[in-house]
Amino acid sequence: MRYFISDLNGALGQRIAARLLNEGHAVNGIVDPERTEPELEHNNLKKYKGIITDRELLRLAMTDCVGVFHCPDPYTWEDAGFSMSATDRGMLKLTQIEGTRAVLETMHELHIPKAVYTSSILAAHTPDNAKEHLQAALNDHAGFVQETMRTALSLVKILRSETTLNIAIVIPGILYGPGKEGFAEDLFTRITNDQRVYIPSSTRISWTHIDDAADGHVQAMQQQQPDATYDLSGPAEELETTIERICNLAGIEVKGWTMSPNGLRALSGTMELVGSVLPLPNLYTAADAAELAGMQLTGGDAGSTALPNFNNRPLEKGLKETLEHMQQKTAEAVDA
Repeated sequence: MRYFISDLNGALGQRIAARLLNEGHAVNGIVDPERTEPELEHNNLKKYKGIITDRELLRLAMTDCVGVFHCPDPYTWEDAGFSMSATDRGMLKLTQIEGTRAVLETMHELHIPKAVYTSSILAAHTPDNAKEHLQAALNDHAGFVQETMRTALSLVKILRSETTLNIAIVIPGILYGPGKEGFAEDLFTRITNDQRVYIPSSTRISWTHIDDAADGHVQAMQQQQPDATYDLSGPAEELETTIERICNLAGIEVKGWTMSPNGLRALSGTMELVGSVLPLPNLYTAADAAELAGMQLTGGDAGSTALPNFNNRPLEKGLKETLEHMQQKTAEAVDA
């Protein structure tokens, strides 16, 4: 069978494609020429260069496909580093909202029977104790990303309720793992390079290994029930505990300041003032940590269900794999 993947540039899209190809399926996917070219190659893989708002390209790429994986790169702080230009914000809205509309409406036009849409715990679940902070941050990076992704998720729910589209929504935790450049890997780099970090207390995160997320997407396509929403997030853990895990795996001492949400927000203003006078290194600063302080990026969205036979690997195991991968890359770079 042939499947369509909307984002072959992203690490998740590539892992889904690899899983499908290994099972003997064929894959058509969109490759944005403005982003890094995916290394994945296979005789049953067809790459279509362009953007997902190009409906003619979508019709061509989706023809003869039996299912759609719409996994738009969230382009969160994992890539943008807690700051977004006007161009970044425009691209986020274009891919998350207009891209989602184009993909699903083209799917409907071509009578493709089912799809899997990748959402995020940032969009799908906002505990009460995080609402005040997120509301205050709406003009900042995290708030803008959250509102955009929530708009895209609402669009998906509207389209599947008003049409015959069979769309499963999957909600992974914060993605991490070998080859997934993002928040967890950035922490690894800073910590293992002996850089001191600000550690926001009262912050809990649910993680999902990227290979587990890819497996979950394929399972959701194969097992989905009409209008299903599947929670793929792993157990929630204090970010402070996760940082301790990373340090223990790397065999180094924890170097950082653990601060309350209020303390970090106050300090972030001071650091912004200092940064306007003196150049500051690109570290995990108090301003960065303040974006996370007190937030509960956890699973358990109302209305979601567990995916049968889906398992998240233990965080300790996944972090060890990630560290070993990064150490291997560092060693290869030195040898080169």
